Amino acid sequence: SRSHIAAVMMAAVSETTGEAMPAETEKEWTKRDLRHTSAVVICPPTSTWEPIQRIRAVNDKSYTRWMPHLNLLYPFLLEDGEDGDGNFDRAASKAREALRDIEPFTVSLRTFGHFAHAKSCTVWLHPSGDGAEADEDDDNGSPDASGGFQKSAESLPPVSDGVMATQAALERAFPFANDLSTISPAGFTPHLSVGQYDDKETASEALETMNTTWAPMTFEVDAVYIISRAGPDAPFEFKARVPLGASAGGVWRRGDGGDAETDWW
Repeated sequence: SRSHIAAVMMAAVSETTGEAMPAETEKEWTKRDLRHTSAVVICPPTSTWEPIQRIRAVNDKSYTRWMPHLNLLYPFLLEDGEDGDGNFDRAASKAREALRDIEPFTVSLRTFGHFAHAKSCTVWLHPSGDGAEADEDDDNGSPDASGGFQKSAESLPPVSDGVMATQAALERAFPFANDLSTISPAGFTPHLSVGQYDDKETASEALETMNTTWAPMTFEVDAVYIISRAGPDAPFEFKARVPLGASAGGVWRRGDGGDAETDWW
């Protein structure tokens, strides 16, 4: 690649001085490097997907493009390639260092909330801590000053501390990728989207039905994933698995060998 050739040239010994030239410094990422074709996410294991996908198949316009997920950083970096050489390798290594102090944790999906946008509503599963009581008080935020994005006023259990700590650690490592923390005055609101509705009334009806029929599920989070897609209509694919905790192994990248369908988990 061009960057590899440049690095070799920079490291070459000068013919005139006999001294080694300084190695090429890594590019510092900025908001200009962000793309809506990649993200850093938490994903439930595939063994838990069926009831989530059953809802999403009917209600979620992104069902065919996104796997069940909670966004932590989105948009994220351009995938490795001619214009983004080594981005995901560097990002995965940086994320691994950022998450060494975050030990694996448990998340429960036990209830639903909704966002009210300017012309629609999104219903989502709320990630709470394991065993959190549904009637505990929680600050659900305040409406956006523009009226275009606000959190639901449902009584939700406290959000998972592990999810919040993981997102905060990643944002400290990638401070330019702070869109999810600045989208509203309420700050980062982790959620797993399951459907979109035309107005608050239909969203509230759907939410009530889902909360009545949903069987709560719990899963362990021991890694985050870098995902990307080839274009706006292409489905997202797993590109890197970044484990949590000081004693966990290293980053696993697509193409490292093994079974891509099982080694993500």
